[in-house]
Amino acid sequence: MRKGEEINDVDLDPRVAPLITARATALAALTVAQDAAKGALKADDAIKSALDEFARSDAFVLKEGLIQGSLQKSIAGKPVLLKLDFVALGKPYNMDLAFSITNPAYNAEQLATLGLFIASKLLEEKHAKDPPMAAFLGLVHNAYVAAHNAEKAKVDAAMKDNGLR
Repeated sequence: MRKGEEINDVDLDPRVAPLITARATALAALTVAQDAAKGALKADDAIKSALDEFARSDAFVLKEGLIQGSLQKSIAGKPVLLKLDFVALGKPYNMDLAFSITNPAYNAEQLATLGLFIASKLLEEKHAKDPPMAAFLGLVHNAYVAAHNAEKAKVDAAMKDNGLR
């Protein structure tokens, strides 16, 4: 009888195999959860770091701003075009935004796109070579792209409404 136990592994017993599989699955799920928690903590640290970086003197430097459009239409509540030339993190950029002289909430939404752009650049600068941060950087970039696309539609409408196209 003992000889048979040496030859036939207990793990092959049909009553034990599902337990072994369940244990292995639970351990794999635990590892994934631990990795996710580490990633979340790293993302949290990256966000805090990016917020601190906004205090950098070169985070955003406005070089030139230009408002184009109809004064009459802008007084009536129609957005005009705001062209910005700026330096962010030492690199030159330009961005067109729709701008309303009568609706500050609209402007805040437009300027949030600019903030998201700078935040994505800050995060890229600090974490581009950090593979565990790749998914998080992708999320931030995708959020910026979505905001930019929505903002671009408003810029296009403002340009059309003001005869700039």
